[in-house]
Amino acid sequence: MNELVRRQLSARLEVLRMQGDNQNIVQEEEQAYPEP
Repeated sequence: MNELVRRQLSARLEVLRMQGDNQNIVQEEEQAYPEP
């Protein structure tokens, strides 16, 4: 995965965690790291 993309995803996930939006965190992580 592109390092810049990974950093942007991490930043977005961090914001979602700070907001306490657990549902969106799960969705974001599933999109970022899809099951094989």
